[in-house]
Amino acid sequence: MLKFQHVVEDLQNKIISEEYLYDEKLPTENELTDEYGISRQTLRKALSSLQADNYIRSVQGSGYYVTYKTPPKPKTMRIAIITTYISEYIFPFILRDAEKVAANNGFSIQIYATNNSIKTERQILQNIASENIDGILVEGTKTALPNPNVLYYQQLALSGVPIVFFNGYYRDLLDQNIPNIVYVVTDDYAGGVQAIKTLINMGHVDIAGIFKSDDIQGTLRFSGFADAMLSGGADYKDEKVAWFTTETKNTFLNSTENNMSFLDGCSAVVCYNDEITAELLRNLDTKKRSEIDIVSFDNNIDFRSYTDTNIISLGYPKYTVGKTAMLKLINMIYGQHETSCLLNWESI
Repeated sequence: MLKFQHVVEDLQNKIISEEYLYDEKLPTENELTDEYGISRQTLRKALSSLQADNYIRSVQGSGYYVTYKTPPKPKTMRIAIITTYISEYIFPFILRDAEKVAANNGFSIQIYATNNSIKTERQILQNIASENIDGILVEGTKTALPNPNVLYYQQLALSGVPIVFFNGYYRDLLDQNIPNIVYVVTDDYAGGVQAIKTLINMGHVDIAGIFKSDDIQGTLRFSGFADAMLSGGADYKDEKVAWFTTETKNTFLNSTENNMSFLDGCSAVVCYNDEITAELLRNLDTKKRSEIDIVSFDNNIDFRSYTDTNIISLGYPKYTVGKTAMLKLINMIYGQHETSCLLNWESI
C-alpha cells in the first residue's frame, strides 16, 4: 500500500469512528507528518484526497476541519425512564403523562426505579448502556451528593443519547455543559422564598424548617428559606432547622419526645413536602397543632381533616412535569435543540 493511501485510510477511520468529530480541526501538517513519518508532499496528497471525498475542508491560514457527519443511528423507538419511585406520592402523575406523550409519538418505554439508591442507579445505567435506546428521562438519585454514576450519564450523552432530568439534576454534570443533557424542574429556591414570605405576611417571626439533605430539591428549598428569613426580618436559627435523608425519613418523626424540640418557641414551620407534613401532624398533640401554622410543598395530600391546623401547600405542577420533560426528550431525539426549564409552583 502506498504511504499516502495508508494515511487516507487511517484518517478516514478516525473520522468515521468520531475520534475526530464534525467541524473539529485536524492536527497541524507538522504534527501529521511526524505522526505518520511521511513527507509534507505525501501528506498534502492524502489531505487533498480526503477533501475531494468530502471528509475534510481546508480553511486558509487555519488548517483542515472535519466535514464528515456520522450518519444518525436508526431509531429504536424505545425510551428509558429512570425514577426514584414508581407508585408512590406524585410519581404516578408524572409517569402517566410521560408515557402518554411517548405513546402518542410512537415510542415504547421501559421504566426503572432506583429507590433513591446510588448502587441501584449504577446497575440500571450499566444495563441501559448495553441496550439500544433513543433517549433517557431520569430523576437523579441523591442529587445533593457527589455521585460516581455521573460518568455513565456523561458517556451516554456523548455517545448521542439525549438525557432529560426531572425534579432534580447533578450540578457536576450540568456544569460541564455536555450537549444532549437538559432538565425540567420546579424552581425549588423560589419555593423556599415563597414559603417564608407567606408566613412573614401572616405575622410569623419564629419559624422552623424541615428539609431533606441528600436531594437537591431539599437543599434548594432550604436556601430559599434561609435567604428569605434573613432578608425578611424573621428570626433564623440553625437549631430550628431539622434535616433528614432517604434512609432516615421513615423514622425521622416517630419519637415526639426526641424529635420535636426544634419546634420549641416557633409559631410556624416549613416542611420539605406533604409526606413530612403528614408525619409531623401525626406526632403533634392537639394543643401544639392548634398553635402552629405550616407551609408545605406539592399539594398532594388532603389535610382537610386537620381542622385545628392552618396548612398551606405549594402546588407541584404534577400534570406538567412529565409531559414537558418527555416532549423535550423526543425533540432532542429528532435533533432539535432544547434548553433546561424551571417550572413555577402553582398558586396557594
